[in-house]
Amino acid sequence: MQCYREFEQKIIQLYDTFNVRFGVMLVGQSGSGKSTCYKMLAQCSTAMKAMGEKGFEKTFCKIMNPKSISMGEMYG
Repeated sequence: MQCYREFEQKIIQLYDTFNVRFGVMLVGQSGSGKSTCYKMLAQCSTAMKAMGEKGFEKTFCKIMNPKSISMGEMYG
């Protein structure tokens, strides 16, 4: 993988969005980096927690099929 400033910005934007929103949905074309973006953010958050940085948590990702459960079950 190569580090691109634009991709770093997308990860930072996702991090900022997670801090102000209850739920987040990533949408876009196939191959646009949605999965890589949230996985990289999860890895970074876990690494920052391991280094003792405040404001970060060990992160686990669970993929859900939104059609398999009701809206009430998904969002509480």
